[in-house]
Amino acid sequence: MRRPDDLSEKSAVLRGIDIFSALSESDIRAFAEKTRSLSRSPGKAFFRENDSGHELFVLASGLVSITVRGADSEEIELSRVGPGAFFGEMAILER
Repeated sequence: MRRPDDLSEKSAVLRGIDIFSALSESDIRAFAEKTRSLSRSPGKAFFRENDSGHELFVLASGLVSITVRGADSEEIELSRVGPGAFFGEMAILER
């Protein structure tokens, strides 16, 4: 699936995600206007542990592996999430 680029496509993706399900159509559209589409090549990070974060990512398609570095610098996979998942700076939701 290609990444959603236009406003109606972004709105459709958001409409199908649980945390946005209570929003009105106008609220979803307003939120979609504030978003931008990103894509990553396999193995390329969205961000790294200890980066200062100011973004919340919503996965429209594909899979994302969430990892941490162990004491020996080995990457340890904690989780793998798919479409509809959200991750990133969770403090955004607390404000």
